[in-house]
Amino acid sequence: MADSTQEPQIRQLRLVHDFAGWLDDAPVPEAEFYLRALVVLDANVLLDLYRVSPAARDQVLKALNVVGDRLWVPHQAAVEFIRNRKQAVIDRQAAFKRVREKLRDAAANAVSVLEAALQDFEKLRLRNAGIGVWDVAAEGLDRDSLQQRLDGVMDSAIAELDRLRGEHDLNPSDMQSIDAVLEQVDTVLASRIGSAYSSSQIRSLVDEAVSFRFPNQIPPGYEDGGKTTPLRAAGDFILWRQTIDRANRISGADRLVLLITQEEKPDWWEFDKKGNRTGRPRPELVQEMRDAAEAHLRLTSLTDFLKAAGTYLTVSVTEQVIEQLRRVRSREADLLAELRKRARNAPVDLLELSYFEFETLVTALVRAIGYPFFVSILSDDQSVDAVVDGDGAFGHGTFVVEAKLYRGLVDLSTIHAIYGVMTANNIAGGIVITTGRFGRHAVDFVEGKGIHLVGGDELLTSRVHQEHRRLTPETRKCSATWDDLDCEVEIVQRTGALAR
Repeated sequence: MADSTQEPQIRQLRLVHDFAGWLDDAPVPEAEFYLRALVVLDANVLLDLYRVSPAARDQVLKALNVVGDRLWVPHQAAVEFIRNRKQAVIDRQAAFKRVREKLRDAAANAVSVLEAALQDFEKLRLRNAGIGVWDVAAEGLDRDSLQQRLDGVMDSAIAELDRLRGEHDLNPSDMQSIDAVLEQVDTVLASRIGSAYSSSQIRSLVDEAVSFRFPNQIPPGYEDGGKTTPLRAAGDFILWRQTIDRANRISGADRLVLLITQEEKPDWWEFDKKGNRTGRPRPELVQEMRDAAEAHLRLTSLTDFLKAAGTYLTVSVTEQVIEQLRRVRSREADLLAELRKRARNAPVDLLELSYFEFETLVTALVRAIGYPFFVSILSDDQSVDAVVDGDGAFGHGTFVVEAKLYRGLVDLSTIHAIYGVMTANNIAGGIVITTGRFGRHAVDFVEGKGIHLVGGDELLTSRVHQEHRRLTPETRKCSATWDDLDCEVEIVQRTGALAR
């Protein structure tokens, strides 16, 4: 009789223990993670040190140093940091350059928009048989007058941009052997980097990731299944396993792991049905850490870590630095998340996007089809949206990229200009992506010149998508619903019909 009354209680305790990752209540207070936990850094946390100003960088490094011997970096994170640190500087420089060019060209573009509006007005006036003389030049609305009015209108913005760029202390040429950031990071991480796995261990983990975990969307890392090689695709999973191994060596019974990551993807974080991040790690990760290392897991972003460290540790980080770090991460991630949410409710017209939003979307698309590396090799008087490198849908090599948010035809002069940039810099390929269309002359001109034209219809159908699929492993499957979207290409495909 006694046994039968105890049995339900035993089962209840086992459910609470064996499935703790799915329970909402936090078994360990936040303060305990900051005071006692093993603090693990992902590679993207370290790479962001190249994307912020030296003053912000110094505050972040001091905050990490306060953690002391509890700070630890998986070997996989250290490898990715070393491999990608120069690219982080190149990307930052390219972003400054692109924005400066847009500010510089904004006045000329505004004049063209104003002229087009005046032409429409003149046509309307003539159709309505307007009485009297109305002269564009006399009204000060001819092109020269408009240009004079707008001359210098963006000078203050350009000056502020140059000031911001001047705050950064590194160029790609400074990083051939060693750089100041690397020296600082190396000092903070001395004796705090994990050991490498053997070749046989790496092969086994890559096979487990690609053949089992990714097809079944077991976190972390399945959203990276489309990267150029299986080893690159399995990077997050290798980091995760190294973290579990290190957690197993924490002394004491109550093991705590605080993982700082700048990842925003749903193969790390739990999202609600509206597409908002809940702030909790995926329950599978919590459970796996508990099962494999008998440890409690907490995920946090670098900005959230710095805020909480100000409360629990002797750390002082200014709000300006936290805001700078937040903005470093927010541009593309926030926009793509917003597009996902909007597209669940109704088709999104690409032409309703701002040029900034469309350019960011094109950046994600170009990365998704196999060109993740952005380079900066052009002189200041050559204006294109990006120069990328990789092995993707349009072949291997370096490509000039131009995004055009148009309703109608892309004029031939745009194609000529892109080809001019290619020839001047000995670049073999170009990619032009537009919401509009390409005329016969543009199609004829690019024949044999290595320029790939992606028009509005192709953005919403299958050409780019099918080329991407052809080059990626079979385990890379773009989902059929936005709730578990795992392919950036579909962000474009799912936006709906284009208005002409």
